[in-house]
Amino acid sequence: MRLPELGRRGRIGARLLAGGCLLVALALVLFSLPRSGTAVATGGAGAAVATPLFSPRRAPEVFADAAAAARVGAAVEAALAGTDHCVAIDDDGGAVLRGGDDRLLTPASTLKLVTAAGALAALGEDRTFSTRVVADGDGNLVLVGGGDPVLATQEYVDRRHGEPARADAQFTSLESLADAVVAAGVQDVPGALLVDDSLHEPARELPGWRPEYATEGVVGALGALAVDQGYATPAAREAAADPAVTTGERFAALLRERGVAVRGGVRRGDEPEVGLEVAKADSPPLGVIVGDMLRGSDNYIAEILLRDVAAAADASVPGTTAAGIDEVRGRLGGYGVDLAGLDMQDGSGLSPANRARCATLVEVLSLARQPGLGAIDRGLAVAGRTGTLGESLLHTPLEERLRAKTGTLDGVAGLAGVVDAPGGLRFALLVQAPFSDAEGRARRDAAAEVVASFADTPEPAPVPAP
Repeated sequence: MRLPELGRRGRIGARLLAGGCLLVALALVLFSLPRSGTAVATGGAGAAVATPLFSPRRAPEVFADAAAAARVGAAVEAALAGTDHCVAIDDDGGAVLRGGDDRLLTPASTLKLVTAAGALAALGEDRTFSTRVVADGDGNLVLVGGGDPVLATQEYVDRRHGEPARADAQFTSLESLADAVVAAGVQDVPGALLVDDSLHEPARELPGWRPEYATEGVVGALGALAVDQGYATPAAREAAADPAVTTGERFAALLRERGVAVRGGVRRGDEPEVGLEVAKADSPPLGVIVGDMLRGSDNYIAEILLRDVAAAADASVPGTTAAGIDEVRGRLGGYGVDLAGLDMQDGSGLSPANRARCATLVEVLSLARQPGLGAIDRGLAVAGRTGTLGESLLHTPLEERLRAKTGTLDGVAGLAGVVDAPGGLRFALLVQAPFSDAEGRARRDAAAEVVASFADTPEPAPVPAP
């Protein structure tokens, strides 16, 4: 591990340690010796206590932090022995420790922090996504996708709310959109229900994703118009073949349940250049969506938000994953985040080819203090209480005290978050080894407890007068 970089209570101490070691050593020799006319502590009762003027005790915080950082670094190394890993710790004064900072590792779902920050910076936390119903003048209704990643049927919502990590997640109701069509006075659709998902590119999955992702419920089929997050049915664990058509079929069924005949069936089409908006459904604000994505580690939200960012940046072409990545990088670079080595293949972290440094993740966490980016912090799971950490670190010093984003893939475990403590401790750690998911989480949690112990380093004792 690289020698720790100090940042606690400022970087002055780091410069002192780097450039002043010789001066300190000389001072220790010259000024700690007794001199005539100078009171020297002997340890006896009533002895005068003296500290040489140039003693390192004159800068106790610097040396206490150096010792604590070294201790934590060594303990992390012990906890993660036999793995490829990196660790970064910051506090309000700057960098505290950097270990393996030159290592580019697979971030898994901790990459969602990057996606969240970029989306908030590009779109704003109050941004909503609208799914609209438009009459085209030829007897058709057109269901137009607006890139809402949480459009859902009630059956799907109920299933998701049954999962502890997503118990409080918010969705956009497809049933409410059908109610709005009826409330607008529509009683019969003589033509067809057309579906338009042209806001985004047509790719339903990404290169580098494992084939089983689409069949084991890891992520649904991507699309600008997709109900139930791109799954074939509300209870299915399989991606829909065509999410826009699936959404149209489900919406047509809801209209029929409400007495509205759809005579021409469901097929693909385009929003008319001149049409009448009949109804629309707006998503929750982006700040809420980002929070649900981070707490529950929602892969689908992350991927759709990347394309939403791209579509907003250039409305003349469909939003693509690649363009969204470029826009996110540009936004974060504008905040001064060091993106060296960052390789994003997607927004969710599902690709094993993604690469990141721990220091980059910590810098992204720090952006939560920027205006409009606070949803990053509010969305973190709480150890022992919410989201993907709801059942982790119970009965440890980090229960309720750690807020973080987890990351898990085969042979990868990651954690990036905040420990509630004076000084604002932020950290990230990534670990790779041929371990099981359970062992990876155990290694991750053990290292997190070690890292968090830096926040509990006691303040140095007062220094006696010279």
